[in-house]
Amino acid sequence: MISFLIGVAISVLRLASFILLIYCVLSIFMPQNKFFRMAAEYVEPILAPFRGLIYRVFPKIRNFGVDFSPLLVWVVMDVLIWLLQLLRRIF
Repeated sequence: MISFLIGVAISVLRLASFILLIYCVLSIFMPQNKFFRMAAEYVEPILAPFRGLIYRVFPKIRNFGVDFSPLLVWVVMDVLIWLLQLLRRIF
């Protein structure tokens, strides 16, 4: 049962990672697209705390014009997936 729940959590994180990828690509090529706005509804609440953390730690990064919060979110999600896979092997 626990292995199933961990598998579901891994699948949700992978889906979130895919949605984040779509959001990033659309923000570059089609920022006014309706799919971008739909993805933004789900992705922006996740990115906002990470963006705030990055700006607090590295305040001069605001001047670059590039948002590094998706990269940080991907790293965190990959670490979580890795930890959940290790936990799944135990159960």
